[in-house]
Amino acid sequence: MTGRRRLARARCAILAAPLLALAAAPAAAQVTVSITSTPANGTHYVAGEAITTRISGLAGRGVRFTRPIDFTNSRMALDIGGVTRQATPTTVLNGNFNLQYFKVVDFSYTVAAADLDTDGVSIPQNSISGTNWRETFSGSNLNRDHAALPAQSAHRVIGYTASISSTSPAVLTEGNLNNATVAVALVGATFGSGVTASSFELVTTMTGVTIASVSSVSSGATAATLTLSSTADIAADATLAVRVLAAAHSQNTDVTTGTVRVAPVGAVTAGPGAATDAISVALEEGSTGFYTVVLSSDPGATCTAGVTIGITSDSPAVTVSPATINFTSANWSIRRGITATGVEDGNLDDETATISHAVTAACPDYPTTLAIASVTVSVDDNDTSLLTIDSPRVVEGDSGSTEMAFTVTLSPPVVSAQVSVAYAAATMAGTATSGTDYAFASGLRHLGFSPGQRSNTISVNVTGDTTMEADETVRVALGALVVPPTPAGVAVSTAMSVGTGTIVDDDTPTLTIDSPSVAEGNAGTTDLTF
Repeated sequence: MTGRRRLARARCAILAAPLLALAAAPAAAQVTVSITSTPANGTHYVAGEAITTRISGLAGRGVRFTRPIDFTNSRMALDIGGVTRQATPTTVLNGNFNLQYFKVVDFSYTVAAADLDTDGVSIPQNSISGTNWRETFSGSNLNRDHAALPAQSAHRVIGYTASISSTSPAVLTEGNLNNATVAVALVGATFGSGVTASSFELVTTMTGVTIASVSSVSSGATAATLTLSSTADIAADATLAVRVLAAAHSQNTDVTTGTVRVAPVGAVTAGPGAATDAISVALEEGSTGFYTVVLSSDPGATCTAGVTIGITSDSPAVTVSPATINFTSANWSIRRGITATGVEDGNLDDETATISHAVTAACPDYPTTLAIASVTVSVDDNDTSLLTIDSPRVVEGDSGSTEMAFTVTLSPPVVSAQVSVAYAAATMAGTATSGTDYAFASGLRHLGFSPGQRSNTISVNVTGDTTMEADETVRVALGALVVPPTPAGVAVSTAMSVGTGTIVDDDTPTLTIDSPSVAEGNAGTTDLTF
């Protein structure tokens, strides 16, 4: 076959793994290199993020795919902050199907925490290393020479990261932000000596929030805890992040954490002329909600002991903390956070509670008779009730009928409503025969539970007989709570929804022997049969 016919039968390939078939373009062909990725945060790459690069053939030139060429040990050198990093090949693309030109090889490098290049990644001249890419016909090496790509400011690298690893309280609100703590963790960098509150900046949509203090941080540490001071008053969700300034750590470049959410809460204002309308807090059983209390005016310098307000809940379904708060001339305008907690219980009902506030240590403008707004707390129940049915055993007897009682348990019970559960003979029936061994109405029936009732029974009448036989079974299957519909907020599981009752046979065989007689006769033998 001629070379021309071989070329006519060649097929253009797209590399799914880095093994290709290549044929040569003119040896003088040069390539260009570029960075094809974009930092996820829009400003710089961080540790774990991929920088992708590309080597491309010049327009109108390329290499035809006709025989395998292994790219797996090829590398593209990247200059990241004066340190050479090696990108590995990931994809080879065909530029022009009709001309069968090889045009593109993509490489990728994953940023390490130690990488830092604030000018931007550059690619040195002739950066490709590894086994040469060879022409099919001449056997000579393909020309991979290219010019250097200077530092790209759109591709800066700050490999180390800072994050908010935790906060206390875990959920931040305007009500608990004052004296809240924020833990900041560094990866790929360490704190230096002399870290103070001025080593950090808050990046937030709120006003009135500052860093009050920072935990003692030793040189080489990777974590610091900030305590906040706040007088923030927000009407909508706000965000909070922490910027670690360059002088505070080993990488000497500012780095900012991700954001955490700060939620607004209702406020109770106590004081002469303040509104006394109740505010509301909604939460789920087992979780917490927040609101704040603040005074409407300065209690005065002569009120040296300050104004103490006691806080109580009228229901065991909700607890409050703290139980008292004290205001003085120094802090009367700072909103104080109150935490309401929904108590886990054993029923399925949503509940409500009222939190009251009363002056317990008075000042002239804040008497013990001062009316203060209350807070109504609604608690959504999160319990799931389990419907179970047992598997009873009864002795059948020799006559008449005996009740086999299947006990159905609803735990915890539904306190707020009467409910019913559907039941019927199980599709996969037991070994006993309906109408002969037991009596049980066919079709779907319902078993009722009064409010608060935990258990009820389903009766099957077992028919007695004197037939000696093996023990037999009767199966009863439960459905869901259907009549009336399951109350709002009530979840029911029927994990154990089939009960198997056993009819124990009590018939036993009786051995008897009679006393026969026979005439003796005058000769021979005569059988005497018992």
